[in-house]
Amino acid sequence: MGAYVRSPEAKRISRVSNLLRTRVEIETQQSSAGLLEAMNRRQTAQFLLQSAVEGLSVAAVTCYGSGLVGYLAKGAKAAGFFAIAPDIAVAASIPLIAALVWFGVRRLHQRVQTVTAAP
Repeated sequence: MGAYVRSPEAKRISRVSNLLRTRVEIETQQSSAGLLEAMNRRQTAQFLLQSAVEGLSVAAVTCYGSGLVGYLAKGAKAAGFFAIAPDIAVAASIPLIAALVWFGVRRLHQRVQTVTAAP
């Protein structure tokens, strides 16, 4: 059998076809890169919002917990079990409650990261 010889037109069509295929692949890759970049921006925005909400949640739970301490301190003082003013007890409990809630949220984050990182 003899060697197959392509005509110049066939070679030109093959080159044009390869160039078009390459151009389509490049445009597809650029489009995919743009989509990934947009997804990264949205993920960053969601993370910032989540952090803000968690900070507000710590403040809200601290406020609620200090309110409960206030009710307990007033009741204990009225019953004669507590000699400290309820306002002082509430003020002293706020940093403790905030620290406990903050550490609880951190621990929850660590557990979630451990579970989601597992293959």
